[in-house]
Amino acid sequence: MLRNERYRGLGPRAMSAPYHYKAFGLNILSDFAVRTLPDMPKATPDARIQIRDIGKPFEASSVTVGKRDWQADGEKLLLDIPDIARFLIAKGKEIWIESAPSADAQDIEAYLIGSAFAALLQQRELLTLHASAIETPKGAVLFLGKSGAGKSTLLSAMLTRGYAMISDDISALQFDGSETPKVLPAFPTRRLTKKAMSFFDIASGGLTPMRADKDKYLVPAPLFCEHPRPLHRAYLLHPQDGSPIDVRDLSAAEQFQYLTRFTFRRNYYKGLGLEAFSFQAVTTLAKNNSLTKIVRPTDTLEIHELADRVEQDLL
Repeated sequence: MLRNERYRGLGPRAMSAPYHYKAFGLNILSDFAVRTLPDMPKATPDARIQIRDIGKPFEASSVTVGKRDWQADGEKLLLDIPDIARFLIAKGKEIWIESAPSADAQDIEAYLIGSAFAALLQQRELLTLHASAIETPKGAVLFLGKSGAGKSTLLSAMLTRGYAMISDDISALQFDGSETPKVLPAFPTRRLTKKAMSFFDIASGGLTPMRADKDKYLVPAPLFCEHPRPLHRAYLLHPQDGSPIDVRDLSAAEQFQYLTRFTFRRNYYKGLGLEAFSFQAVTTLAKNNSLTKIVRPTDTLEIHELADRVEQDLL
């Protein structure tokens, strides 16, 4: 059972519950302190994070999809990470956490704000993309790509130019009936490696790793957009050794393919009975010609040149 005392050291606050946070446009009530999320005034919660014994959340016969580390029955999703924790996400309103006896708090939180949040957002019929996002005068701009493609690094380069962060790693898009979705503000923390932090002259003192065994740190963003912004453009980052920076248009079919590929935890939609929603959401984005591909060199030293090309393309 996850205990509050396991979370000492995540901040200077006294360990008294509950805690009030805001993320992805949701008011969140939590049983424990989540170091990644900013404190917010008390408000009627849209979702709650609870420390609870999960037991058997559904009968095996009711499972719609069963994978190596998760199961779903259409209404609930159980994420089971060995030696870390089990997370039960239900109806877009509840996340229950039951930790392994020797689990590290940093690892638990990494899965909470990653895969568990993704399932919660999907249950609320939001499209989750593996992307970072910034605010521009024309609207939100997304940077999609696989892990290591440079999403957080490019985000950080844009922050040095006065743009505000909307999200990092997971971007949630809301479709409200219009053709243009809105990108919801996540929380003002980005994930950077020590190499990237050194490049931007960010000191690691006082910062904690995203996970106990990973070289990624939680770094506060100097500017953060707190309101949903309509999507203006999306860029697919494709690192390639020895390649010059090249901006390429994509056909509607290619855009659909890439947007599907970089939907964060896309198989969850099937388990939750939301395949039709995710298909329609991706189709809408591809139809609006929202995605452009940027082939970029893998060297971090080229990141400011890459930011220059993005700014030129946005004019």
